[in-house]
Amino acid sequence: MPRFRVMATLRHEDYPLQTERERFSGLDCVLDSRVVRGEEDTIRYCAGAHIILTPVGGGVFSRNVLDRLRDCLAIIRYGVGLDGIDVKGATELGIIVAHVPDFCTDEVSTHTIMLILACWRKLIPLSNKVREGVWSYRPYKPIYRLSGKTLGLISFGRVARAVAIKAKALGLKVVAYDPYVDPKVMGDLGVKPLPFEELLKVSNIVSVHAPATEETYHMISDRELGMMQPGAILVNTSRGAVVDELALYRALMSGAIAAAGLDVLEVEPPDFSSPLFALENVVVTPHCAFYSEESLHELHSRVAEAAVEVMRGKVPSNTVNVEVMKKARLFHRGGEDG
Repeated sequence: MPRFRVMATLRHEDYPLQTERERFSGLDCVLDSRVVRGEEDTIRYCAGAHIILTPVGGGVFSRNVLDRLRDCLAIIRYGVGLDGIDVKGATELGIIVAHVPDFCTDEVSTHTIMLILACWRKLIPLSNKVREGVWSYRPYKPIYRLSGKTLGLISFGRVARAVAIKAKALGLKVVAYDPYVDPKVMGDLGVKPLPFEELLKVSNIVSVHAPATEETYHMISDRELGMMQPGAILVNTSRGAVVDELALYRALMSGAIAAAGLDVLEVEPPDFSSPLFALENVVVTPHCAFYSEESLHELHSRVAEAAVEVMRGKVPSNTVNVEVMKKARLFHRGGEDG
């Protein structure tokens, strides 16, 4: 019997695992995979697994689930966000939680800039009019110069910092709100730190980069949208639940804001009868900001390497709960060389 059982919990059948299989070749382990949804699936398929590889949406790792995973040494996230993983509970149980914190930084920041430009220059409605046989920009006047306008970033992690650099190259002034980041970090990039409400009021463009937590749930709703400028646009490439979609619809319909660019929605796949999809001042992409062939290759390589580190009795370099080192199950079980 192999010494390590690795389970990849998937969202869909076509999740590629070729990189993982190649990296694990020759090691004393077996790699299995299942499409996993909800707590019952997670317990059913992950019980007995030593290492769990999981994307966002590929299972639920609540304390109730973690208590049933008695053999689990590590949970390794495909990506940045830790949605659905009780990190505190995992730490208490001695389970390592690791992720890939710099995954798709270039892709998401570029996608954010794309959505900003598409909304600001009214790309989609103009293109649609041409397809309808209307060769005129006049139906979508006014369009204003982008250079010199203010971009407000909500949260200032890796992606937001990359957006700031790219936005400044377009001539945008950049401000940011993040209570967990030293203002000096913003200043070093030429970004002005601002309180949340002031950022909303002064920004021509508000771009959301916050993680999904209890604190950030619907942090953009009626009140916040009402503080934004009438000609402002909202872009969200982080997590759908950060923005209250019904409130956003109301703000767009009333003219409280001018447009929205969304790569993430509260429910995915969405209800395509949502009134948001009927608005021509909304640009929606299918949660694909992370995607490039290069980013996916790097992601699978990094996750596989973290799993190998666990099999060798090491704590992966991108471990989130570093305090687990004091009582990790890994050290009681031992690792393997190779």
